[in-house]
Amino acid sequence: MIGLAQRVKKVYEIEWGSIDNVASFMTLVEELAITVAQIHCEPPLPIFPTKNTKNFIMACKKSNDNREIIRTTLSSFAKQKYLMKDIRCFSMIYAEIARRDHEIFFRNFRNANVFKGTESLNDARMLYPLVHTRREAVLIVGGGIGGLATALSFAQAGIRVRLVEKNNNFREVGAGMQLAPNCSRLLDRLGVLQQVQANAVFPKQIVWMDALSGERLTCLDLGPKFVERFGYPYIVVHRADLLNALYEACIKNPLVTLETNRTVVTVDERPKSIMLECTTGMRYDCDMVVAADGLWSALRKYVCDDGDPLSVGRNPLSKWSRGRLVLVGDAAHPMLQYAAQGAAQAIEDACALADAYKKHGPSNIEAVFHEYEQERIPLSSKVVHFARAIGDFAHQSGNAKTIRDEILCMHDMHDFDCITWLYEEKRNEKK
Repeated sequence: MIGLAQRVKKVYEIEWGSIDNVASFMTLVEELAITVAQIHCEPPLPIFPTKNTKNFIMACKKSNDNREIIRTTLSSFAKQKYLMKDIRCFSMIYAEIARRDHEIFFRNFRNANVFKGTESLNDARMLYPLVHTRREAVLIVGGGIGGLATALSFAQAGIRVRLVEKNNNFREVGAGMQLAPNCSRLLDRLGVLQQVQANAVFPKQIVWMDALSGERLTCLDLGPKFVERFGYPYIVVHRADLLNALYEACIKNPLVTLETNRTVVTVDERPKSIMLECTTGMRYDCDMVVAADGLWSALRKYVCDDGDPLSVGRNPLSKWSRGRLVLVGDAAHPMLQYAAQGAAQAIEDACALADAYKKHGPSNIEAVFHEYEQERIPLSSKVVHFARAIGDFAHQSGNAKTIRDEILCMHDMHDFDCITWLYEEKRNEKK
């Protein structure tokens, strides 16, 4: 099989990667390749390659798609010959993949009209991955805040990465978000803090008030003492502004490649790599995959089964990786909004994972994931529980509410001890 694939590369005269609508074009190629492949499976069927080539060329020329490369390819007899060379090699590979199934298939379906059927075309698309498989050291799935931060972290460590996003662009919905010093510190490390702060608001205090009476209960001062304690201010930005800053930094970095319209449908763990396939037919053969596809992660199930839905929340995961697949951000630890730490924890994941990869390298993915999980799972789990506790504390009623309000009224606005563990500088953040 490998030898055949290498032979195909030697006869390439067509730049397949330059064709804009590859999926549509390959449907036509598949039809002709299947027809030619019958020669290898069931001689002496009355197949006339020249006639089929003419039909194929006519079909391409009648196509409504504006594919100038195809038209140019078919403009001369010499180029048509090279095209047939490619197709014949594809046919040989196709026949070698599963000879028994292939022969049965063509004995049962000889009518050319059947090639239009879903079953036959799906079978024929075994050809597609042969020319549409990318080899990647690190692949990131998900182009949100966590995914882009991960890509940028790896790139800053000198590691080339590819990121795939299921949507047709990189955008963020929602409104304002709060960024605490632990987040700003890492944004500074990634080189985007200045751009984020240019569109930010710098609140002077965080104020707790009674939602019914409007009574002011307590506040946390965010002025000079806060900045002196933690090194960075507390800011509020629109989610889109943070995403755009990360996106633009990734675009400018030559080690980051971003792709859109890539929805992952299958994950195949192999002894020395992990293979992902998208709905487009594109495949990625990777040393390591980072799942940054959010709360509704499609890849999380390959690491840990979500289980049945629970109405009371669930405990944080104790394991974020399996094989060569690892989770970051909301895919690993979705949390309630009360601690305003969702983005911060995703960015902390990104930097910690990149640091571990830089330390251990691609030859020891197990050590990369172990160090990453040892550092990040305990802290992020604590944040998950902390956010849940704040939510419970904020929604008390009756006597519990009365006691809560009295406790808040006694709080010193310059007492930062309750948040020091969260906002202080972590071990890895100076790298």
